[in-house]
Amino acid sequence: MKVLIGTQNPGKQKDFHRAITYICKDLGIDINVLFPQDLHISETIKESGKTFCENSSAKAHFYYKKSHISTISDDGGIMIPILNNEPGIMSKRWMGREASDKELIDFTLKKLSRFHSTEDRKVFFVTCLTYFDGQDVIQTEGKCQGHISRKPLQSLVTEGFPYRGLFKVRNGKYYDQLTESEHKRYNHRDKALRKLFKEIIDKNIQ
Repeated sequence: MKVLIGTQNPGKQKDFHRAITYICKDLGIDINVLFPQDLHISETIKESGKTFCENSSAKAHFYYKKSHISTISDDGGIMIPILNNEPGIMSKRWMGREASDKELIDFTLKKLSRFHSTEDRKVFFVTCLTYFDGQDVIQTEGKCQGHISRKPLQSLVTEGFPYRGLFKVRNGKYYDQLTESEHKRYNHRDKALRKLFKEIIDKNIQ
């Protein structure tokens, strides 16, 4: 089965490839993964949806129309309950504009500066995946719970994913420090992908 991963983000592409490799092995399925650059697709789509799933669906349909290959796209972000689940779909534009990783880290810490307990600093990574093959549409969601650390991780922060250097999962590690086996347990995208491929198998989509 050939699948296009509908994202231009290098960090997401790496995460998708890592997760799909082991999930397909676990489930006994063979997936040929392609990325937009493999098909010389450089266009992107404006994310104008009101939810992660709306944006995810729009991207999957967009890349399918460009490629006519079964497509998986995602949209997700960070949700902080004590801040009314901000920034949500505005995770990249929380400051009202596209901001650097450092700016977003500093802004998040400032927003939470008056909250001190782990419970008050509780946070979720959430993602919605959409599969579209021109006919079938499948959507799945994944979630990871943790809390925002009072200090950012000083190294290993994945470029383009600033919140990973603030987010501590329940085992006490920063998200960006997780090992391969820990990603299998905690990674929100991994959870959504496993659900998605199980549904593809159940529907007998080839």
